[in-house]
Amino acid sequence: RAMPVSEVFQAEPDGHQVARAMSHASLVSDVSAHSLSRSFHERSLNASFQQSSEQKSQNRSGDQDTSYDDAPIPVSVWVIYAVSSVCQCAQTLTEFVAWFVIKSRGWAKDANPEFYGLVYAISHFVPVVMNPVLGWVSSQSSIRAAMVLAMSVSIAGMLVMVFSFTPVNYAFGFFLYSCAAIRPLRTAYIAQATEPAVRTRAMAFLNLWTDGAKMMGLLAAKIWDRIAPAAVPTAVGAATTTATVFLGMELNRLDMSLFSAIALFGVAIVTLLLFFREEQANVTVSKSVNLATVKYADKVEVESPDGTRTVVDASLHALVVNVVFCLIVMLHQAACGSVSVSNLPVLTEFYKVTESDAASIKLMQDILGMPTPLIVAHLAKRKVEDRVLFITGMLLAWTAIIVFGCPIFGEMTWYQPLMGMAIGHASQTFFFTAGFSMFSKVLGARSNGTRMATMASSAAMGSTIGGLVGGRYSMGVYGTNGFYKTLIPSAIAMAMMLNPSFWKRADPNYYVTKGIINQWARDASEASPLKSTQP
Repeated sequence: RAMPVSEVFQAEPDGHQVARAMSHASLVSDVSAHSLSRSFHERSLNASFQQSSEQKSQNRSGDQDTSYDDAPIPVSVWVIYAVSSVCQCAQTLTEFVAWFVIKSRGWAKDANPEFYGLVYAISHFVPVVMNPVLGWVSSQSSIRAAMVLAMSVSIAGMLVMVFSFTPVNYAFGFFLYSCAAIRPLRTAYIAQATEPAVRTRAMAFLNLWTDGAKMMGLLAAKIWDRIAPAAVPTAVGAATTTATVFLGMELNRLDMSLFSAIALFGVAIVTLLLFFREEQANVTVSKSVNLATVKYADKVEVESPDGTRTVVDASLHALVVNVVFCLIVMLHQAACGSVSVSNLPVLTEFYKVTESDAASIKLMQDILGMPTPLIVAHLAKRKVEDRVLFITGMLLAWTAIIVFGCPIFGEMTWYQPLMGMAIGHASQTFFFTAGFSMFSKVLGARSNGTRMATMASSAAMGSTIGGLVGGRYSMGVYGTNGFYKTLIPSAIAMAMMLNPSFWKRADPNYYVTKGIINQWARDASEASPLKSTQP
């Protein structure tokens, strides 16, 4: 069936994991695409118009979904899964070796992760900057063009990283590399191409693919660790003493990891160009309508369960949902980012594990968390509310932070951060999959690229702030009761989410929310002369 606009659209982390998350800091999920293709939104409006009468009848009976549970996942989405996997493998490989590159080049004085925290923050801030650019490209051309552009810039950044021998140049290279934080673009496309009944599951499957790719990236790092020369600091800590010569260049295992990631991005670009074709569920698209001219109702009359009819402020609803969701994800990701930035420094400096052992620990973390997307998909199919899945993600994150860095078991061993990292990995799957799905459903026809991007960019900004603060302070309080303080931002976010007024607004079946999004769907359909391929 066609996709109702009341539940259309959603976007995600590359932050690394909304914007996009650092591989070694997989507490963060990439998330953020600004102003996604106008044509995406136009297509969704037609679907909404086609089902408006059916949706109203089902809404009166309290049904949650208006499309078949067995709706198929389109072929183009499977191509996106494959591209996402290749990109995630490259990103994992690049970001895992970042800490070791910084150490080998003498930029982590006394094992202080402050510069590493800066690099981590850059990787999450770039999506905030790039989202408008990528959104404009996707609206003017296509989502494929935006993704190819982002990965091309990322390749240029990785080349700068390989040949950088000053912190400033390396940070600039990492800035360019971080333009590959395109997971929200992919997430938004999946929302466009899938039916609402399978959307949350489709998002969970994306996580399943990328989780497997993370393990492949870590395995690649371990392979280079065995077969390529090591990067060993000299007495002055400014260069490496062991390297191999390739085309006149001295390369070590860290450099070879970066070159492998560059090759993987090349594979992803070729795959997009050859096999990806945009789809929309059962809709023929007309691009003649400028959705910016759609006039959505400011005041909407809604009917309560007892039959009482009242007029509500629909514009205020859109503003409150947008602002509060943005604050929630920013605060929560600030807490997660302040912890995840310390993952590798804690393992290598606090527990004195080697680079190879650190890769093994990260690999175990991903293996332990790999069933999570399947669990989320199963719960979504069982009609567990997005709100419940969202809260579950936040509670899992709290558990992860406490297990990772608080002295709850007496003497701490590396098993404790491993378990914390694995739980945190699972928490992000719950948090972002349910969060963006819920956000898109509650805003309905007004869940356009701009609003989706603001939420995803807020998550990226939270990770940026958390990375800057955590890089400076987290190592100092690790293993003490002071580590509990990292929970404060997320606790504030939880209180905002559970506020009774907002909790009701976050339910697409709440009669006020339902009445507003149905009216918005009618407003959009009346302004959109789109025609369906359905008989």
